[in-house]
Amino acid sequence: MIIMKNAESRNENRKPLTTIPLHEEFISIDKQTVETAKVNIQKTIEERTETVQIPIKNELVNIQKVILKSKIYDSPPAAVRFEGDTNNISVIKEISVVVKKYEIVEELHITKEQTETPLTQEITLRKENIKVTRTQLNDE
Repeated sequence: MIIMKNAESRNENRKPLTTIPLHEEFISIDKQTVETAKVNIQKTIEERTETVQIPIKNELVNIQKVILKSKIYDSPPAAVRFEGDTNNISVIKEISVVVKKYEIVEELHITKEQTETPLTQEITLRKENIKVTRTQLNDE
């Protein structure tokens, strides 16, 4: 409420005061959740069997004993040496002479051989599928 005073009210002639009523408006806003549709999600798992080829590697080691002609060495030869894919291991014996010499009497020849054998095997594979359906509700 506002009270207005006249400028002349200071004088001895006083006038009655005038009262002006004031009004104030307020707004109130509310929110509501309104369901407009429904969503349904379905998940399925699909399985299938597939035949696959899996290579299997095998290693075969051949050991061959080779008798050599008598060779006499002044110092011991290498006990192991490689010739391509073959690993040669010398079997050495000492012989008595006025001076010690070495003779290779036999060797072991070791060769690696790789083979590949196909293997057929059934494997189960899984796949997920998702289905989404939306149902519209009636507007009210």
